[in-house]
Amino acid sequence: MIIRNPRHSVRKTPEKPSGFRAEQLMEEHMRGKRLDTTHIPLINRALTHDASNVRARGIDALMKVTDPQKSEKLVWMLEDPDWFVKVKASEALGTMKEKAALPALIGLLKNTNCYVRSAAADALGEIGSGKAIPALERIAILGERPELNAEKKEKGFVIRSARLALKKLDAPEYHCMMGMTAEDRAEMIEFGHGP
Repeated sequence: MIIRNPRHSVRKTPEKPSGFRAEQLMEEHMRGKRLDTTHIPLINRALTHDASNVRARGIDALMKVTDPQKSEKLVWMLEDPDWFVKVKASEALGTMKEKAALPALIGLLKNTNCYVRSAAADALGEIGSGKAIPALERIAILGERPELNAEKKEKGFVIRSARLALKKLDAPEYHCMMGMTAEDRAEMIEFGHGP
C-alpha cells in the first residue's frame, strides 16, 4: 500500500511573475501572431520588464505596431543598462530613419561595448544626416577609442561600421582632417591612417 503525503497530492500552480502577460505577448509575437494597437499597453510593459530579453523582444513588437510615441520610446531604450537592448533600439531607429535620435546615437559611439558602438554607427548611416559625419570620421580615422586599442577584434568591425556609414552619407573618409589638432593628426599617422 502506498501512503501519500497529502501536501504533495495537491499541486499548486506557481505564481506568474508580474510581467507574465508581457512575456506571453512576446511569445505570441515570436510565433508570428499579428500585433495591433490594442497590444501597446502590453508592449509598454515588456519595454519596462526586468528581463532584458523581454525588453529586446518588446522593441521587435513595437516595430510591428503603429504607435505615435514609437520614436520616443526607442530613444528612451537607448539608455537601457543592457547592451543588447541598446543594439536592438539602435537598429530600430536606423530602420525608421529617425533624425530625432541623432544626439543619442552619436553619444552611443562612445559606449564601452563594441556591439553598441557598431550598431550606433550603422543606425547613423541609415538615418543619413550630415551631423553624424565628424563623430563617424573620428572613429574611422583614429580607430575609435584609443584606450581600447589593444582589443583589435572590436576595433576592426566598429571601424568598418563607421566607414560603411560614411559611405552611405557620401562623406569622404578623411574629410575631418581639416578640423583636427596636430596631436590628432600625429595619432592618426601613428595608427597608419594618414599620409
